[in-house]
Amino acid sequence: MSVALWVLIGLLAGPDAAALADEWCGGRADEDTELCAQLCGVRPVSEGCHLFIRFGQKGLMVGAVAKDKGLPVSLVAPAFGFSEAETKVLTILFDMLGIAPLPLTDELRARLAAGDAAVAEARQMHAMGKYLAAADAYHRAVAAYDAALGVTHPKAVGARGMGGGMLMLAGRHRNAEHLMEKATRDAERLFGPDHPQLSAALNNLAGLYEKMGAYEKAEPLYQRSLAISEKALGPDHPEVAVTLSNLAGLYVQMGAYEKAEPLYQRSLAIEEKALGPDHP
Repeated sequence: MSVALWVLIGLLAGPDAAALADEWCGGRADEDTELCAQLCGVRPVSEGCHLFIRFGQKGLMVGAVAKDKGLPVSLVAPAFGFSEAETKVLTILFDMLGIAPLPLTDELRARLAAGDAAVAEARQMHAMGKYLAAADAYHRAVAAYDAALGVTHPKAVGARGMGGGMLMLAGRHRNAEHLMEKATRDAERLFGPDHPQLSAALNNLAGLYEKMGAYEKAEPLYQRSLAISEKALGPDHPEVAVTLSNLAGLYVQMGAYEKAEPLYQRSLAIEEKALGPDHP
């Protein structure tokens, strides 16, 4: 990568972002050249295309959403889980690649602020056990985010899924089902079939089906959630233990105790390894 680009990253993104870029791209000047050409056209690796490669599919999605919705990369990237330093690098990179979204208008700012305020209210209602009020607040957040960002933006997808979760807690299972199924479909479109966000959505939907007594629907969702978490996070991650325990609980409900026991044992082993045998 040229000295000029490193200077640009250092000046505009700060030392943390520059260090991230160096970690991803250092020593890879000749790596990923073919893939870079496919994604970035005629831009050579020396101009920073391989930095783009280092962000993977999620980075590609940030650029697509920013361009499609006319939003700044600085707004879109955090919704996909990028840190502040990573967002700065992405912003520079997309500027370099010619993605120049429209400015953030006052109307768009107002809609986003309304959505964020509704989410904050929903969290308060949830903490107070007022699940229907929380679901209503999430519904208002979804409407604001949909209008501002589109129905498949991570903010909209997340609020929709949380709204479904509140309805589930309130016992409104049929109403929750529609929202949580859509949130799961959108999570797969947004993040891909092997992402922890999809695993969480599948786990939540499986929990709803379990509460509804639809065990035949819940089982394959728990199983798929488990497979994704193991692949993405590793077999000893605490999130894996949670899904193992949930699947074991389902088998208990089904009377399949012989299936439940080894799952509970494995879940306990993971938790003991992560927290220690004396943790409450």
